[in-house]
Amino acid sequence: MNNLVQPPYRRAFGALGREASRAFDRLSHAVEWHQTGTMMSTAKAPYRLVHQDVDLSIMHFRSSQALVHSTPVLLIPPLGVTPEIYDLRPEHSFVRALLNAGLDLYMIDFGVPDLSDRQKALTDYAMRLLPQAIDITLTDSGTPSLSLVGYSMGGVMALLYAGDEGKTAPVDALVTVGSPIDMRGLFPWDRVISLARRELDAVVATFGVLPPQLMRLGFRLSAPFKTVTVYRDLMVNMWNREWIVSYEAINSWIDTFIPFPGDAMRQFFHFIEGNRIVEGTIPSRSGEFSLARIEQPLLCIAGTSDSIVPERAVERTIELVSSSEKRYVSVPGGHIGIIGGSRASSTTWKEIGDWLPGLSGPLRAPRPFGASA
Repeated sequence: MNNLVQPPYRRAFGALGREASRAFDRLSHAVEWHQTGTMMSTAKAPYRLVHQDVDLSIMHFRSSQALVHSTPVLLIPPLGVTPEIYDLRPEHSFVRALLNAGLDLYMIDFGVPDLSDRQKALTDYAMRLLPQAIDITLTDSGTPSLSLVGYSMGGVMALLYAGDEGKTAPVDALVTVGSPIDMRGLFPWDRVISLARRELDAVVATFGVLPPQLMRLGFRLSAPFKTVTVYRDLMVNMWNREWIVSYEAINSWIDTFIPFPGDAMRQFFHFIEGNRIVEGTIPSRSGEFSLARIEQPLLCIAGTSDSIVPERAVERTIELVSSSEKRYVSVPGGHIGIIGGSRASSTTWKEIGDWLPGLSGPLRAPRPFGASA
């Protein structure tokens, strides 16, 4: 008998054995999850606090690599969420992936907005606070330039800053992930926002911020069927510890959404209604904002199934900038999945980890952790 061909009864017994094993694992994991409340490690990548004030904090991550690239990288988080999306858990961390690629990594944290932040517009973050963060990072690292990496609204901030500063920006390279530029590509969300603008303005006027509950609702409405099927998926995959931990990490992050500053949200609505980033009609420090002023190398990443920021809202970025070295990459996943999902390590993170080190200067020994330049 050909040993490569198993009789049907053996295949059936094999399938039954696997299902029995998975059933035991499902029960074991359910009991563990119920008893402990969590199955994931919450340990964060080690860092030192470089700067902290009422507007922002700057962190510098410790590298375990023998050599790191000399040009630092500054991570910019979106508004309305915590920067933990970049460092969800030890086994699945964008921060650790960039550190393992030999990058000297810094990150901004804009903190949790309250009523005192209600008048901060998106351009305040991009053209006032981001330049401050860049100056602090350059002073701490002792380097003349850096690279910017931003996810979602963080990438929009990077492009607004670079489009305002032009050649004078001390930026060697830009990376954006799921960052909308062509607001016509946000359909149907652009129409929903236009129709509900008065009600959204009333909420912001009342609270001074967009409450995190509305942020979470928006994410869930963007994939209504997923909201229902996720519980089925959880039951089906309860045998798989890695799947459970990934699910728990993403949902714990969503549960910690933070308020979105009122004027920043209003200004973003304004950008949507007039497609003002594409048209170049936004207020700026130089008065000359245009994406065409961006000449730095650019890596632009979008998700193939992103229902919040579809590819059509992202892909035109490549056409509008003047960079001689520019690359557009579409990766599988939705808006959260492309930066924090189970496939992000082999798609988004790998694309950035392969592309950015070549633009990050020569290798050198890392500075002793805790030492400034």
